[in-house]
Amino acid sequence: MDAVADDLDIELVTVYAYRNHILMKSLVDEIVEHQPKYFVLVNEKGIALNIIKQLASRDIVSFMLLNNLNDKDLSLLSAKEKYLLKGSVIPNNYNAGKKLVNSLINLYSLQNKL
Repeated sequence: MDAVADDLDIELVTVYAYRNHILMKSLVDEIVEHQPKYFVLVNEKGIALNIIKQLASRDIVSFMLLNNLNDKDLSLLSAKEKYLLKGSVIPNNYNAGKKLVNSLINLYSLQNKL
């Protein structure tokens, strides 16, 4: 994201919680201080719902990376909060794993034919 932001002349502030959901909670105030228009987050241990609600109260758009809210959590969002949650990018780990296994099998087969 840093490289793309540089290429597009977009100010990007990155705040890391290192997959620590407790640290994620404490960083929300720091994020709000930057007054971002957009925020990208992961749903580490289900914490995203509360963060989305906090950021939506400040009209900050959220975007999920690597996962999304479950149906129950989505139902707990107000219309405004749902509007400010713009989407998510979720990898297809099943297909990635399948391609990896097939490639390893092919590589093994090629090496054993030599």
